[in-house]
Amino acid sequence: MIIIMKKKVFVSGCYDLLHSGHVEFFQQASQYGDLYVGIGSDATYLEYKHRKPMFPQE
Repeated sequence: MIIIMKKKVFVSGCYDLLHSGHVEFFQQASQYGDLYVGIGSDATYLEYKHRKPMFPQE
């Protein structure tokens, strides 16, 4: 018996306002294996974007 395991693909980012560019990115990344998405915390968002997110993590 041969067991074929799909690769695990991990991407992370600040996706406060999900848009078509994010969706396209996820679709392309998912072509390489099972997709797992990490979402940045409010603190990470503030550090990278220098503003508070529109939709807090709570």
